[in-house]
Amino acid sequence: SIKNYRIIQLIERMFQRLGKLEKLELIGLGLNHIDQQAFDGLEASLIELNLDSNSLDSIPSNALGSLKRLRKLTLSQNRIRSLGSNAFFKCSSALTTLDLSYNYLTDVDDSAFNGPIQNSLRNVLMQNNELKWNHFVQILFNLHQLTELNVDFNKLSVRSSDLDESVVSNEHYFDVQLSLVAL
Repeated sequence: SIKNYRIIQLIERMFQRLGKLEKLELIGLGLNHIDQQAFDGLEASLIELNLDSNSLDSIPSNALGSLKRLRKLTLSQNRIRSLGSNAFFKCSSALTTLDLSYNYLTDVDDSAFNGPIQNSLRNVLMQNNELKWNHFVQILFNLHQLTELNVDFNKLSVRSSDLDESVVSNEHYFDVQLSLVAL
């Protein structure tokens, strides 16, 4: 666990000699760049990666692609504003939990969750962002094993065209506290 030091980038092969490491916490370091080969050496061991409270503004998908056993990824409290096309495409099919809470998410591309994680991701935490109704719906349809989706405290905008007319007659804005449990 490395906390509250100032490290703004992870360079290639930074953890090469830690080949048995299963959990890595890099919290509050001010990270804003992760080299594509930063996690070389951890491909077969790393199960949990916590990058909480840094300055990342995008998903470091190239760096994450080699982590074949990664089950839990925490990217909360960063500066991520959007999830672009195939943002998690290179992520391992072992990934079951993804935490993107407390970012600035306003946009989720239709293909952001394409790839192996479509059939493995079970828990998605996206509370305290700025997501819209259509993003929430597309997450539900794209993740086949989803059992928990937390979108608490997002400002989900719903227009009458999105719902049955008997439910709403005007555009409404509201906070939603929701956890989804698959039956």
